[in-house]
Amino acid sequence: MLITYRNPPNFDSIARNYKLLGRLFFRQHLIQSQTDLLPFVFNPKTVLIVGGGNGEIIPLLFNSFPNTNIEFVEVSKSMIEIAKDEVARLPTAQISQTKIIEGNINVLEFSKKFDLIIFPYLLDVLSTEEIKLILAKSKTWLTTQGAILHIDFHLNEMNRFKKGFFKVVTFLLYLFFYLTSQVKMQALPNFHELYLAAGYTPIQEKRRFSGWLRSCIYKPEIS
Repeated sequence: MLITYRNPPNFDSIARNYKLLGRLFFRQHLIQSQTDLLPFVFNPKTVLIVGGGNGEIIPLLFNSFPNTNIEFVEVSKSMIEIAKDEVARLPTAQISQTKIIEGNINVLEFSKKFDLIIFPYLLDVLSTEEIKLILAKSKTWLTTQGAILHIDFHLNEMNRFKKGFFKVVTFLLYLFFYLTSQVKMQALPNFHELYLAAGYTPIQEKRRFSGWLRSCIYKPEIS
């Protein structure tokens, strides 16, 4: 089953400044949201990172799981080059444990299964139908005890004022990425409902930045 995306976002134009922009607006919250729940993950032997951007998450994963094997997928050529620089600074053993793949997750297939799949701020640039298909495919990529670590923006369970404020901020963020990276989305999907509908169970979650940034571990329901 293939997922089609006629005009996938292209982050090449902002790749070199992506880390700086994130720090200016979110301080350390953006990267910390990607590692908050790692203590709740049981020592994965294989990890798939999808849409990992500049690869900043790779050394942080090795800090928690030094013996894991990582496959890192990113569609942006410029982001891939920055990620390669991140990997080049790792110890030799961990360099050999890292595989960087330039490609669109919509059409990639994997010959092995993973104990952990990480979606770090990826699904917010996909349509609802694309997310549904990716979540269905992800079940076939996970080991029996495998889980997804989902990290993304979140507007649910906020009071009326806060939700209204962050809706505006989210729209402006989408506008920025439309102008710089051809992102076509204009509003956040309800990720939690999509995971539930796809047959996943939430295990642990944490929120940051007044609840706007949400990390959650999901596991497929046992049929």
